[in-house]
Amino acid sequence: MGHITLEQIEVFTPLDKSWLITLGILDLINDRQQNIINFLDSQDPSTLGTDLRALKGIAEAWPNRFTQALDPGESGRLYRTVKWYYWQNNLDLELPTSETLTARRARITNNPAIIHWSPEQLLALDNNTTQWATTQYIFSPRDQRRKVAPRFHHGKKLVRSADFKLRVGYGATEHFDSKKEKGEKWQARIDQTIFNQYVAFIECLRTGTMCYAGEQAEDYCFERAFDLVDEKEGRLIYPSVGGHETDRFKEMERVITIADKTGVIDSKDHRVVQAMVMRATAKGLSYTLANPGALNKTQPKFLEFVDYVRNNV
Repeated sequence: MGHITLEQIEVFTPLDKSWLITLGILDLINDRQQNIINFLDSQDPSTLGTDLRALKGIAEAWPNRFTQALDPGESGRLYRTVKWYYWQNNLDLELPTSETLTARRARITNNPAIIHWSPEQLLALDNNTTQWATTQYIFSPRDQRRKVAPRFHHGKKLVRSADFKLRVGYGATEHFDSKKEKGEKWQARIDQTIFNQYVAFIECLRTGTMCYAGEQAEDYCFERAFDLVDEKEGRLIYPSVGGHETDRFKEMERVITIADKTGVIDSKDHRVVQAMVMRATAKGLSYTLANPGALNKTQPKFLEFVDYVRNNV
């Protein structure tokens, strides 16, 4: 990778927010909210995406949760988690939302009865998101948690599926329980998917060839941007992609068409913007971001990373 080391890539890689949100929510329901607050306070604020800042706000407001609605910000994961908690506790508080979550809230299941559903039923909701099933798992008493069995096709375990995120939730929960039993602090981790995309992007700039095999829905935009999958294949292997900040299947096709003609990347979806910036950079094309603030959701230092790579490969 030229002069760029794996350690330098890690510096630009954000924390795994799915892992960290699970740990944070477990802190809250185990009366350990100061743990997640202290951890987030210890981080450089400029590296925290808006979802993790929303998690911090929820943790700080947790003592007043029965009288004051918790604010999930733009995070669908936090929105579903708080809704579940309110349903379990028979609380009728209207959650505030912001940005893209305000627009897509109407597409999120609003049925208190789902807290009694099986995890398999939950996985059929909201474009097959894993977020309801993950929430059920972490809120269930430890002896009542039930994992969904991995899916197989012709005897081979499917990894390019929604199973990936579900098992991140399982792993974070088990990590939390283990550390709690030992009286130790849980450990955050970087987002390995983004790290892997960064490595592949750098290799593509160096060699002119993109080699990457995705594992989960958050790989779709990156794979589509580099023509590693088409929309039809994406819909088969990543069905949940249609229910994020945008319908990412349609959004990627729309933005690719516009960007190729005008150089403008006009999406408000952070994953789309990130993938399209890397695509344009690899192709040596100029681009303009209509909504650079979208990058703050997960990767506030993304453009710094791209500039660093461009100057050092």
